Amino acid sequence: MKSIFLYLSIVVCLLANFSCGNHSKTENAKKEVDTIWNEKVQDTFFGATFGDSVPKVIDQLSANGFYLVEDVSSESLLHFRARQGKYFTFGNMTWEMLDIGAENGIFNYIRFVNAREDKASALSAYNSLKNTIAAKYDLTEPTIQDTTVYAKSSIFGKNQTRAQVSCFRYETINNNIMIAVSLDYWSNKPFTSVSDDL
Repeated sequence: MKSIFLYLSIVVCLLANFSCGNHSKTENAKKEVDTIWNEKVQDTFFGATFGDSVPKVIDQLSANGFYLVEDVSSESLLHFRARQGKYFTFGNMTWEMLDIGAENGIFNYIRFVNAREDKASALSAYNSLKNTIAAKYDLTEPTIQDTTVYAKSSIFGKNQTRAQVSCFRYETINNNIMIAVSLDYWSNKPFTSVSDDL
């Protein structure tokens, strides 16, 4: 009796593992099929290229009319504003905020952001931005699981650069709820850290 119970337990475990394994493979295959690859995604912005050192990026952005907002920046996330006013242009579009991401002193992320107070106007702006980006890149529509994200489209590049158009809710420093429309680019390349040797 014990051997029959043990045998049935092993069979059930094997069937469960086989079923889970096939589900995982099917899911992974589906993800691969759903991902649309672009030959190249942009990796240079205002003269700064992913892989440049942070000081070089700050110099490039300064030469292009931006200043670093030091009191809200960190080593890994730097916030910039336009010197000429509240807005600046990139890609023939107007933006309010520009953020730069860095890892070990290396530029690997950039975000362009506009903020809205209501969801309807934010989604309208998102759709307009998405249509503009779709004229240049093939988009992948991922499944959204975060309830603060209202819409998202991803761009995958064979040059190890990705981008994303998104519309999401966030809380400001003053505790106001805003809706952001953003265009993000980042690199998946393994960059060498900036040397501090003399």
